[in-house]
Amino acid sequence: MQQFEEAKRLFLKGLDYQQENLLTEAEAMFERSLRLIPDRPSTLLNLSLVQLGQGKMVEAKVAAERLSCVDPDNAAGPTQIGAIYLKQGLYDLALSALMKAIKKDPHYYEAHNVCGNVLRQLNRLDDALVHFDKALTLNPAYATACSNGGNVLLELRRFDEALARFDRAILLDPQDAAAHFGRGSVLIELQRLDEALIAYEKCVALKPDLGGVLGAAFGVANRLCSWKDYYRNLRTIIEATLLGKDVCNPFVVMMNCDDPRVQLESSQIFSKRFFSSARKMGEKRAQHSRIRIGYFSSDFWTQHPMYQCFTGVVESHNREQFEIVGLTHGPMLRKNMKNRIIDSLDRHIDMNSFSATEAVEVARELELDIAVDLNGYTHFSRPDDLPLKFHPAAFRASSSCKPVWAG
Repeated sequence: MQQFEEAKRLFLKGLDYQQENLLTEAEAMFERSLRLIPDRPSTLLNLSLVQLGQGKMVEAKVAAERLSCVDPDNAAGPTQIGAIYLKQGLYDLALSALMKAIKKDPHYYEAHNVCGNVLRQLNRLDDALVHFDKALTLNPAYATACSNGGNVLLELRRFDEALARFDRAILLDPQDAAAHFGRGSVLIELQRLDEALIAYEKCVALKPDLGGVLGAAFGVANRLCSWKDYYRNLRTIIEATLLGKDVCNPFVVMMNCDDPRVQLESSQIFSKRFFSSARKMGEKRAQHSRIRIGYFSSDFWTQHPMYQCFTGVVESHNREQFEIVGLTHGPMLRKNMKNRIIDSLDRHIDMNSFSATEAVEVARELELDIAVDLNGYTHFSRPDDLPLKFHPAAFRASSSCKPVWAG
């Protein structure tokens, strides 16, 4: 009995540390508790959670698999394994684990939330929203699922619904920094910049190390010509960037700092957010009678600068030597599918309805010799699931009509 009470005390102490985000200390408490009461499911789950929070993927997976062994009917084990695969960018494995969790317990709302996050990464936004809504139905007080649903609605450009979802998340948990960030992003799209700045500043107050929030607040303040603390905030962003911290979009850095070291570092940090999980593809390619070039873009619509700059380039390719393929996506192209660029392509593929996996497979089947991303990090870009990063083309490039490092 005394051993049980000590294990319980250590477990509760670990939960306190976990709540305070002192993950190393929490891990030590959970491990000490397990030495007294081995294979206790709740302790194994929380140990895996804090290890995942520290980036200890191997250790976190060991604890989660141990949980699945000692409590095979518990959906928490495969859900945590799915969350680990998600963090590693192994989306197919993550989805498989989460389907097992949901089969074990269809009412386990955490599994639906993590499943929604995986589907969002696969660009299956409608399916992701279904799972976030299901999690919220099962637990109406689940602020995280509410906020995640807001992010999907934002990507679907259903701005009014997204704003309502973020407002609800904040009502459920006023300390949810991600919900304030998402709310600010929606308000930017709605051109309500004053309110967006307030939302971003609230996020900064709650969690200043949330990726990109310092730069988001700084960028909106610039657009509003609000120069209060301008130099202090810029110095903070530059110093954090040179320390390798993800604090600012590279476009905002470029517009406010002319130091090439800072610009390059900012772009490299930003690119790692999307490309860290890129999978190695084989280099074997078929030989073609003409060099096959694939241009990936969301900007082939008539009012966009890329269209104005690039139409002549596409039309000027020597078609005896080059075959030109356009792979397009983005909401504006749905309304502008007939124009000079589209008409001048040898082949055009609309990727709007493709998941990330499907987009990769289609791009690979084209057997491109040269793959060019024309979006860079501009609006509607898809660097997180872009086929370019998986493609075994001989030459791959990223470019945009704005002078910013691609990293």
